[in-house]
Amino acid sequence: MWKNSLRVMRTLCVAAFFCWGSLQAELIQEQEKRLESYLPASGYEKMAIQRPHSLGGMSSTKDELNSLPFNLGPTGIMAERSTNHLEYTVIGVSSDSPAEGKIKKGDIIYGVNGKAFVAASADDEFARRQPNPQFGNAIEISESRQDGQLELLIKREAKKLKITITLKYMGRFGALPAYSPKAAYLSELNAKILIAKQLPDGMWGNGMSGKKKASHYASCLAALALMSTGNSAYEKAVHRAFNTLVKADSKGFATWFTSYQAVFLGEYYLRYGDERSLEKLNKIVARVADGSFYYNGMHGYGHNFITGNYRYGGINACTAHAAMTLAIAKVCGLSIPKGMGRKMAMTIERLAPDGPMSYGWTAREKGEFGKKKLNEHSGRTGIGAMAHRILGGRPEHSDKMTDFLFYNHEYTDCGHSSGGSMSWLWGSLGIGFGNEKLFAEHMKKRLWYFNFNRQFDGGFYAQPSPYTQFRPADTILGPHFIAATNILLFNWHKHNLLITGKKVKSPASRAYTQSVLPASDYFERQDRIVEVAEVAALLKKKTPKSVAALFKKLKSIPLEDRDYETHLNSVYEKYLGPAVSDTLKISISQEVKVQAALALLGVNHSITHFSPKGNRATITHRLTPVNAGQLKLSCSINGLNPKKPFTQTIGSELMKNSKPLRQLVYLKDKAGKSLNGLLTFEWNGLKIQKPFTLNEIVGTPEKYVPLPFNTIHGPFEVSLLHASRNGQLLVKLPGETLLETSLMKSCKFTAQGKEQSLEKYLQKNGGIKPGTKVRFSYYNQGGNIFKPMCATLEILD
Repeated sequence: MWKNSLRVMRTLCVAAFFCWGSLQAELIQEQEKRLESYLPASGYEKMAIQRPHSLGGMSSTKDELNSLPFNLGPTGIMAERSTNHLEYTVIGVSSDSPAEGKIKKGDIIYGVNGKAFVAASADDEFARRQPNPQFGNAIEISESRQDGQLELLIKREAKKLKITITLKYMGRFGALPAYSPKAAYLSELNAKILIAKQLPDGMWGNGMSGKKKASHYASCLAALALMSTGNSAYEKAVHRAFNTLVKADSKGFATWFTSYQAVFLGEYYLRYGDERSLEKLNKIVARVADGSFYYNGMHGYGHNFITGNYRYGGINACTAHAAMTLAIAKVCGLSIPKGMGRKMAMTIERLAPDGPMSYGWTAREKGEFGKKKLNEHSGRTGIGAMAHRILGGRPEHSDKMTDFLFYNHEYTDCGHSSGGSMSWLWGSLGIGFGNEKLFAEHMKKRLWYFNFNRQFDGGFYAQPSPYTQFRPADTILGPHFIAATNILLFNWHKHNLLITGKKVKSPASRAYTQSVLPASDYFERQDRIVEVAEVAALLKKKTPKSVAALFKKLKSIPLEDRDYETHLNSVYEKYLGPAVSDTLKISISQEVKVQAALALLGVNHSITHFSPKGNRATITHRLTPVNAGQLKLSCSINGLNPKKPFTQTIGSELMKNSKPLRQLVYLKDKAGKSLNGLLTFEWNGLKIQKPFTLNEIVGTPEKYVPLPFNTIHGPFEVSLLHASRNGQLLVKLPGETLLETSLMKSCKFTAQGKEQSLEKYLQKNGGIKPGTKVRFSYYNQGGNIFKPMCATLEILD
């Protein structure tokens, strides 16, 4: 009996399931027909217009940022957000929009759909964006109602009002990234807008009113967006864009442009098999492979090729974009020269040991971030994670980058140079490329974003970035770029492109299998070798054998050795003392001997501040830890009470984040214009004395000029590998060791025996020929060892 009952129940359940499925299908068809009726027959070229206005600058004040206008979704309202994030002040209403005639300029909106905006808790992931998410979520609810009513709570002339405006009945987005009629409608609408606004040469502008100048970024992304739909009706527009972009070459900010160009050309080849794509890609790949700056095992990029230096000039976002260029070429079956694919995958892991990539080419420590939230400047971690995975980086590290992106997903609309547009693009795609489940959760949490950033005619708006630095994204990327990004995300479930999850056969390879050393440790270990190479360059033929022996032993320790520190300490214990002692005995100027001895000890000392005030003055010392043992620093100055000498003992432990040492000096008179001092370093029974003079600085010194009390390293006579204006000086020290410093136009430059303008010389001669013999010196800006700056440069040939 019970078996028959079970069969009946099963039958009823199956019937109910199919009935429910049939009902759902009918509802979806009904929604599709309704949304299709909203598509206008014409006039797309007049839609999605964003008026030019500043979205902020890097130096904007908080008050200026608070006055930036937000577009309040499809209402047609433009408003400024209050400082407490609980109100909007209306500054304008668009004609023919739902709010026209109902909302007035000066109205204060303090809530929506019967609820006042509430302050987010300090740890709320959207705290910086409020009340934008509350407004966007209210739009989703109102658009799911047949009447489309959105109730706004208004303060107008000391009165509180409830004003209802009517939005289109569009339904909910549903479970993105799966198919959604609402997303499909917005995708088609914005695709038609893009096609209507395509320029005669096949390119797109940035989407601002009156802006007809082509944007390579928007053009590449718009064409990719149209391809992602799979709609053959858009192919003509895609081919028109290709015919221009396949011939395009970049001038400024080359690493950025070539990555977008390469991704589009690669996807175009994978779709249409056009050999012209491969011909251009081959040239781009060769440029990228030859265009990295290299520092003893790590490759990086600045805004352009062969620029930057390992301390800052290499920008991780640029490096990640360059890596993506190589990645797409690999998928297309092209050969990547010089093993750059493997090297770039390893570099990405070095720069992102915990998953996130910081903005500049800075030496991040493993464990430094953990679960800390980070601004996703320019999508560096997103595009870096995609490139790392494609190039054959360790899957477990690619997963770590994806996990961080999801954990950090609320920052994917933040930005530095692009107002958050690039971060929204690559941060979102990066999550989807690595983990579909996390991507679905990411999209679920960002549904408000799609609603809030829509204009009343269905186009998308370039909103102010809610975090950190702001720049005028309206003139860099613009709403076409944002519309294209959202089209890609709306069509992600189709997997029509590699970047939207299409499985493409590519040469299977594992770039490497073992975890690599984080950049911070890698650079620090390299610096040990560079220190001794500097000494050899200073002493030349007078370099003691003990120094050469120390150099050889240091170079023999593999940088990735897990027991590196143990081996390093053994080498220092045996070879460092004789090397320093012998250096102090050779017949050479005291100044050079002191510089060489301190370099061997790893001690980089600078006086970074001298501020007389009345009969007192403060002197700030900044120094790095000694390589081994204990170092005692004493500093005596004319005018200082000799009974209270300044002394400090520094051990070999890391002091990367230690505060500078400050010394209080009592002056003999109130002028204090010039003081003579003596630094005494005592180590292992050896005493190294270094005299110096403190001159009070009058006025504001140039930013990139050494101050009177900066420590100058050099001069070194070496072979030059590369010199770029406002970029990088790369030279070869003894033992094939590389040294880099930042090279600014303020550097004192001499050629043909005459002091000249470095900027004009480089422009006239197209640079300095590699292999040229030069004499140069450098200093550490502000005493910071991570900012070496070229002080003097002289061409000897």
